[in-house]
Amino acid sequence: GANLNVVANEGDSVADELLHFAAFYKDIELVKLLLDHGANSSYADVDGMTALHYLHIRVADQDDNIARLLLKHGANVNVQNKDGISPLHYLLYNISGETSLNAARLLLQFGAKCDLMDQKGNTSTSFGYRKR
Repeated sequence: GANLNVVANEGDSVADELLHFAAFYKDIELVKLLLDHGANSSYADVDGMTALHYLHIRVADQDDNIARLLLKHGANVNVQNKDGISPLHYLLYNISGETSLNAARLLLQFGAKCDLMDQKGNTSTSFGYRKR
């Protein structure tokens, strides 16, 4: 099969880069494949974005199955991007429906901190509050 550990940019593997796209497009089969072949669930790109960030950045029902896979493979639930935004910030800003609530519960079960502040001093809960 194909070697998913080929180097992309500045030492990053193709598998790590693809994991971000798979999470963004909510492709659970590709996420599984990449994780099974050694993709780093905590890999952050040049903007500090991880697969968990990309999973929750879009306004859509959140898939807690993909988040669960990433977290079980060691994804850092409290990682903040270059703007200080955590996956929970994005999730609560884009919350939409019961599956989003389940995804939020999952992040909290894995230790997501509600009091992390972005560079503007906003916590994830203030993101969710403003959305209402």
